[in-house]
Amino acid sequence: MQRTPTCQNCCKSYGFKDVSKPIGNRIPLLLECGHTFCEGCVTKWARLQKTQILCPTCTHSTTLTVEGEKGVRDISPNIHLLGVMTNTKRASYRSDVQKSGRSKLGTKAGLQRAISQFAQEKKAELMKIDTGVKCEECSRGTATASCNKCETVYCSACFERVHSYSNALRKHVSSPVTQTNSETAVGCPDHNNRPLEFYDKDDSQPVCSHCVVVGERQMHAIVPIDEIAKEVQVQFKTSIEEVTPIIKQLDKSVQKICKALPEVKAEKNHIVNDIREHFQNVYAALQTREQSLIKDVELSHNGEKILETLREEVTDSLRKAKSYVQDLENMIGQPQKLIDNAKKLKSDLESVQEMSCCAVEVPSHGDDVKFEASKELQNSISEYGSVSMDGCTRFELKKLSEMSEEDLREVDNDDDSEHELAEALALQDQDQVENTDKSGDKVQHVGTARSITASKILKANLAYRHEMVLVTHIRDPCQFMIQRVADMEQLQIMMNVINIYCDSTENVHDLLYDVKIGDMCCAQFTIDNQWYRACIITAYSPDHPNVVPTLENNLCVEVQYIDYGNSEWLPLSRLRKMKAEFLNIPELAQCCSLADIVPPFQEDKWPSKATKAFGSLTGDKPLLMTVIGKKGSKLFVDLRRPEDDEPTQDDDRPVSVRDALVFLEVARFSSPASKPEGLFFPKKTYKEPVPIGEGAFVDVLVTHVAAPDEIYVQKLRSEETRELQHIMEEISKMFGGRRRGTEWSVPWPYKGLVCAARFTEDKVWYRALVTAVNSDETVDVTYIDFGNSETLPFADIRKLPDMFLRLPKQALPICLVDIKPNGDEAEWQKQDQVNISSLLLNRSLVVDVKGVVDDKMSVLLFDTTGAKDVCINEFSCAQ
Repeated sequence: MQRTPTCQNCCKSYGFKDVSKPIGNRIPLLLECGHTFCEGCVTKWARLQKTQILCPTCTHSTTLTVEGEKGVRDISPNIHLLGVMTNTKRASYRSDVQKSGRSKLGTKAGLQRAISQFAQEKKAELMKIDTGVKCEECSRGTATASCNKCETVYCSACFERVHSYSNALRKHVSSPVTQTNSETAVGCPDHNNRPLEFYDKDDSQPVCSHCVVVGERQMHAIVPIDEIAKEVQVQFKTSIEEVTPIIKQLDKSVQKICKALPEVKAEKNHIVNDIREHFQNVYAALQTREQSLIKDVELSHNGEKILETLREEVTDSLRKAKSYVQDLENMIGQPQKLIDNAKKLKSDLESVQEMSCCAVEVPSHGDDVKFEASKELQNSISEYGSVSMDGCTRFELKKLSEMSEEDLREVDNDDDSEHELAEALALQDQDQVENTDKSGDKVQHVGTARSITASKILKANLAYRHEMVLVTHIRDPCQFMIQRVADMEQLQIMMNVINIYCDSTENVHDLLYDVKIGDMCCAQFTIDNQWYRACIITAYSPDHPNVVPTLENNLCVEVQYIDYGNSEWLPLSRLRKMKAEFLNIPELAQCCSLADIVPPFQEDKWPSKATKAFGSLTGDKPLLMTVIGKKGSKLFVDLRRPEDDEPTQDDDRPVSVRDALVFLEVARFSSPASKPEGLFFPKKTYKEPVPIGEGAFVDVLVTHVAAPDEIYVQKLRSEETRELQHIMEEISKMFGGRRRGTEWSVPWPYKGLVCAARFTEDKVWYRALVTAVNSDETVDVTYIDFGNSETLPFADIRKLPDMFLRLPKQALPICLVDIKPNGDEAEWQKQDQVNISSLLLNRSLVVDVKGVVDDKMSVLLFDTTGAKDVCINEFSCAQ
């Protein structure tokens, strides 16, 4: 199964509802130039260009048969891609079968029975082994296990019994007992197996005391065997020192080969994808040529038109002849009428007699119309394309003696670099960070160096510089994992198959009874209890570093989910052996870093709030990934909202995640040249209020007074006033009930954010605008319908749905005309603000607009509630 093809323009995957309904905006349409795009993009271009579609890749024009969107219906779909999509859907349906119910291995009792059964099978296998050595504990059973610390050999039952008495004994590790030949002599064969206490240097063999005094050996060089033993020990100690660097190099080689295996597998998968994508273009070119030839035939081949014209002519002649016969038959019985029309009938008879009435085949003067095609292309298809196999061998094995000092230094330098990287990453792991798991929840991650480099399996293809992706796991903005949206369908199919297998298997041998680092397995995620592909990254529990985890002791090992990037500690009962077929698809998690950004304020490590902000900006929606560079297996990217996606009320995806983090001051650019220009977030704003015309008298309500030159009012008795009341009621229902609208919370606000804010005094929600974001996780907001401001914690603001943005701001800023501070004061005093506020706040007045000063209406205020109108401006001056 292959990756889902994507549109070259919008980077979204092609698709349709199901096999029986290949319709929708995601259907691949084939332009005349041979390039393929989704129906949604083509429809958008048709809406703008009207009569033609200009290919964005090659600028070739495809003429529309009908102007506008309706003309898109006549553009043919890419038949090959439809077949690929249908095959993918078919595989999805076949994998989505009904599960047979929970396996017996999934229950506690069933698991215990499986462990017991496996132990009995293992014991039976051991009993079949005849090592020729008796158990030193029971003296009856055959010894199959040797304990180097106890210096004793045991049968399997005695080894388990003896080593179960204490925690110290449980740490002892058994080693197999090698089979011995019972017929082998243990003493001198010539003298009744007497002990071999001496060594004959001339014959180079051990001898007994009788051999020394009897026979020819009396003249040989005889020494005590202990002396020879010491010499041999010295020689073998030297051998150990010689073998130690070989073992070290073998260990390094194993690690190198294991590390290269995923990359080689990814390379193969990359080549296969290249072949598929190339032949998709070939199929598209063939279909385009086929349609072009068919169009030529329809335009040039006029045989059908000639026959249609001839048929119409013959049909008309036949009608005239029948009409003549009918008229003549009618007149034969009427002599007078026949005589009167004799001349006309004779003329019609001559016309009928002159009619061409016989269809005769015309002999062809040339070849018949036919399709001609050279067989060269068809014959060359079997040899079309080639695959170069050079460089498949990554390593070769050499003896240590064949390695030069320079080669060994290079190996050591590579190891040191990897060790330094692992230490740096381990230090980062000590920070508490938020990361995104498969279910979209944010969980604390206990990381390791392995979890950062886990996705080497899928090498980056820089030819695709734009891809739709999902962020699945976050360590920090410079270390996170993504999945390609194009891989989602094949991932889902594989997950279905894995879950069916793991939930239904009852084979005790599918359990993992022991593990080691690097083992691939199926692991059951603790949050959703679903099975995923995983790799063992820590084989010992940190609480019991010297105890081997088993099914019986329920100790945990650390696994990393290779298709998502996150890791967790699991007991062996939540692991299963992985079938070879599950490894056919490479690991689908790709390691990435945002390009050209570093921690803020010259910090060495990323602060937790930066990771939190990154998680809130990426969320669980697809983002368009732009690849800027690559180093090793890591991609350096930027993430942003797709251009074709209109921002919605619950969509926090910024124009650029990287730029938004810098804008929020939780990251900084690595150099001034990296600083971009433009918007960072989707631009949402309130409509500006309609100002009151100069000279008009309008009833208003004073809602906020900051000073005599900064007063806010609302117009009374208007349609907008009633609409504002309705909006406030709806906002209160949305955010003020038991469900407090937590799905609308704003984890990381920014300046200029439109929102709903809960006023501190009455705990009621109002429309507001964020004017500043403070370092103590508070924001400054202005209530745009009333004019007042205050500082609130993040928890007291919510996202504001678009439907509440239609009403313009209701707070109109005004200033009192011809009013200024007393004496030489340049600014209003606090007492002036108190006096004017107590005089005007929450009062219904009438304004007379005299002009506009500094974007504020300069007005006269009148109190018309009494017997005589009072001018507030004059009254204030008098006071």
